[in-house]
Amino acid sequence: MSKMIDKINNLFVKDKFDSAFRNAMKKHNYIITSVTDDGVYSIKAGTAEFKISTKDARRAYENDGSQETFDKHIKSLEKLCEMKSRMVSFTNAQAFLRFVIMKDTEVKPHMLAADFAEGLKKVVVCTPDNIRVTFLSEEYTKRWAVPKEVLFSAADRNMCRILEKAKITEGMLIDKIKVLEFNVQAKRFASALIMCNDFHRIAEKYLGKKFLVVAPSAESFLVLENITADILENLGQVILKEYKNAEHPLTTDVLLFMPDSVKIVGDFSLQKNDA
Repeated sequence: MSKMIDKINNLFVKDKFDSAFRNAMKKHNYIITSVTDDGVYSIKAGTAEFKISTKDARRAYENDGSQETFDKHIKSLEKLCEMKSRMVSFTNAQAFLRFVIMKDTEVKPHMLAADFAEGLKKVVVCTPDNIRVTFLSEEYTKRWAVPKEVLFSAADRNMCRILEKAKITEGMLIDKIKVLEFNVQAKRFASALIMCNDFHRIAEKYLGKKFLVVAPSAESFLVLENITADILENLGQVILKEYKNAEHPLTTDVLLFMPDSVKIVGDFSLQKNDA
């Protein structure tokens, strides 16, 4: 196919996206005030004003070409706009609040963060679909006139709702070690569930008041009964492999959960494994 034909086809794709996106905005009574050549729309929704880029959605459609992909991305952009339009007040925005778990070395100064365990922090984000996340800054505590603790509390309520819907699978590893897997649709927030207020209460029903957690990535974690270090060492290769291959690697530490605290009781060293 010639370059000229490619350019013509791309123009039709842009026109289709522009038309569909404008119709979606009109449905919500949003006003598009301007658009750039690379597909960044400036939108006014009541008292809210924000920008939305359609660049990635267009590229995904160009690579796929199916109507299903087209509809999915238009719907995704629609959800993103809905969230941005409601971020003007805490009352309207709190349904979109969540938190993620991050290494403290990756947390930026402007982020809304709190200590969780050594080397790990709880960071407030907002999301329109439990897939894409936007980090909140201290600016929002001023804009909404609410303290930082209130934002964490609202995020925790929403995370506990995700935890409630988790499918918990009981298993048995070698040496008859009891293990729990928490399967959730919101994979981006999977390991962050260990920071929920309800997490210890739920896991305790299966494993008692003290148990271990390994969370090699933000998308996966395992809960184990409180076992000795020499038995736990056998799991090292699996944990390290998951950590190395993860899109969002988290930690090779072993966390001990108790009724009133969480602490690190061991780790699987990457350096030792490579050696």
